[in-house]
Amino acid sequence: MRNKFLVLAAVGFGIVFASHPLEAKAETYYARCNMKVLDKGNYVTWENWRTDAKQRNIAVGTKLTGDGTTMTEPNGGTFTMKVGDGAQFLAKFVSKSPVSVGGGAHAGDIKSGVPRVGMTKEQVYMALCAPMYIDGKNSTKGMTYDEIMKGSQWIWKKGTFTTNIGVRFDAAGKATEVAGVYR
Repeated sequence: MRNKFLVLAAVGFGIVFASHPLEAKAETYYARCNMKVLDKGNYVTWENWRTDAKQRNIAVGTKLTGDGTTMTEPNGGTFTMKVGDGAQFLAKFVSKSPVSVGGGAHAGDIKSGVPRVGMTKEQVYMALCAPMYIDGKNSTKGMTYDEIMKGSQWIWKKGTFTTNIGVRFDAAGKATEVAGVYR
């Protein structure tokens, strides 16, 4: 009789826990770069620089909470990260440590999403987020943040009928040439 009671108790606990699964703990992240949340599907993707008319921007340094897949903005808006499987791909877009644009000559350009000659790779990344290609036609989809930072030429595809954005860096990691930016 006692064994039947223990079995029934175990089944009962199993049903309770199955009907009330433990929620994933929300963690704090910070936007590593200016991200564009595409309204069609409400997501951020690895090819983050688009000129879609319907999108909202999340500024570099914005504090976010989430489980790494679904993120919540300070205003309560949510979006999905479609950036690849694993923390190494998530790290292309968010950081566990606070991100600051800082002061200096390029702070306004970073906040506006405009790359300029003289910016460091980190500053260009903060302004535009992950490029689609580095060093020619090497797709960054399967690359980590650190792998992207090793590239000397970055390209963002803006759309089918528009000019791409390209930035070339010198050996010290400073932008020496910027193309496709008209602001």
